[in-house]
Amino acid sequence: MNMENQTSIAVVFALVVMLIPVAIAINAHNQTNTALADENARIDNLVPSGYWPLDENGGLIAYDHSGNGNNGTLMNGAAWLAAWDWHVKFGSSSVDFDGIDDYIYVPATDSLDFENAMTVMAWVAFEWSGGDLGIASMGGSIDEWPSWQLLYSEDSGRIAFKFGEADGYVESISAIVEYRWYHVAVTFENYRVKLYVDGMLQDVAEHYAVVPPMNGIMHIGADYFDRNPGAFMSGWIDDVQVFDHALSSSQVAGYARQGGNFERILLYTLREEDSVLEVNNWETGDVLFWIEGNGILHVISGIRMEAGASLEVAEGGGYVNVNKRRIVTLSADNVNNNAVANTLQNCGNLSFSVTAGTVYRFYALIMYTSAATSTGSRWTINGPANPTLLAYTSRYFLTATTQTLNYATAYQIPAASNATSATAGNIAIIEGIITPSANGTLAIRFASKIANSAITAKAGSTLEWW
Repeated sequence: MNMENQTSIAVVFALVVMLIPVAIAINAHNQTNTALADENARIDNLVPSGYWPLDENGGLIAYDHSGNGNNGTLMNGAAWLAAWDWHVKFGSSSVDFDGIDDYIYVPATDSLDFENAMTVMAWVAFEWSGGDLGIASMGGSIDEWPSWQLLYSEDSGRIAFKFGEADGYVESISAIVEYRWYHVAVTFENYRVKLYVDGMLQDVAEHYAVVPPMNGIMHIGADYFDRNPGAFMSGWIDDVQVFDHALSSSQVAGYARQGGNFERILLYTLREEDSVLEVNNWETGDVLFWIEGNGILHVISGIRMEAGASLEVAEGGGYVNVNKRRIVTLSADNVNNNAVANTLQNCGNLSFSVTAGTVYRFYALIMYTSAATSTGSRWTINGPANPTLLAYTSRYFLTATTQTLNYATAYQIPAASNATSATAGNIAIIEGIITPSANGTLAIRFASKIANSAITAKAGSTLEWW
C-alpha cells in the first residue's frame, strides 16, 4: 500500500495579441495539498450542508466545517493517516477504513434531510477486500433500505449510486482500480440523478420522486441497510461534502480539478475580439477549464478529452462543442471518367490536414454509382510521404453478395481496379490509422476501371478522423 507521492507542476505562459493560453502540466494523481483543503468548499461561494475535511489527525471526532454542527464519530477503529502518507488527498490527514467494521457515524439532523435536490461528493481510494464498499449513505425512515447510498459495486467493478433499493441507479463508465484517488460526486435535481467521477459525467438516470424519506443518520465509509451499517469501506476517504441542492457540472469539475487528477490541464482566456477558440492538439487525459477575461479562474466546463479530439468554445464560454471525431461531407458529386483507365483522383473535399508525429484514425463512407456494371473501381488513400505508421483497409462492391477487400500498409493500394460495380447503391468503406512523418494532407482517392466510363462519388459521402 506504499505509493510514492510525486508532484511536479510546470507552468508556461504564452502571450498572443488576441489569445492568452495558459498550459498547466500536472503529473500528480496522488497530490497532497494542504492549502486546498481550506478552500475546497468555496467554489462559487457554495455553502455545504455538511463538510468533513477529515483533517483532525487524532481523536474520535470528525468535525463538520459547514457550520451546522454535524460532527461525526469514528467507529470501531477507523484510523487517521497523517499528511506525509500518499493516502491523504487534502489537508493534514484522511481516514483509513479496514473493510471489516470501520465507519464514521453522523447523528440525525435536519440540515442533512433533503427532499427535492442534493449533492454528495468525496475523495476515495480503494483496497479490495471482497464485497461492496460503502462510501457514504443516509438512513431511510420507512423500511430497511437506505434513503440513498454511494458505493463501489463489486458486481460491476464500478462506482454506483441509488435511492432506496434500486431507484435512480447510476454507475460509472469505467472500472475502478485500487490505490488511486477518485473524486466521486452525485447530484439530484428535477428528477434527474447524475454521477461524476473525476469531474466527468458518467451516467444519468430518471427518478420521478423526491429523495426517499430519511431518518437523518449518515454513515461515511459504510452502506446502510436494515438500520445498521454494512458494506464497510476498505481503503481511504477524504474531504466529504453534501449540499441541499444540485451542483452544476462545472462546479463538480472545479472540485475535481483541485485534486490534480489530470495529466494535463489547459486553461484559456478568450478576449472579447475573438469569437471562437479552437484547440486541436489534445492529448489523452487533457481537461479544459476556462479563465474569465479578468484573470479570475471560474470553471465553466471541465471535459476530459481523448487524443486527437478538438473542441470549440464560443466567446465568453457559453457554448462548448466537443468533437471527439471530426467529419467532412462531400459537398458535390465527384466524377472520375478519366481518358486513361485506372487513373486515381482525389475524391473532392474528402481530406484532412495531418501533423507530423500525431496519431490519427480515420473512417470514410462513400456512396457511388457506375456508368455500367462492367465498370469496376478502386478506393484508397494518399498522404505525406514515408509515414511512420500506416495501416488501413478498403472494401467496396464487387457483386450483389461479395465485396473487394484490401489490407494495405502503403498509399494507393490496390494497384488495379476490380471487375464490376452496380450502377447504383454502391458503398466504399476505408478505415485505418496513420502517424505521418511530415505535415500534409490525407486524401481519399478513387479510380475507374474503364477509360471514359464514370465512377461517381455521391454528395453526402463522409470522412471522419480523430
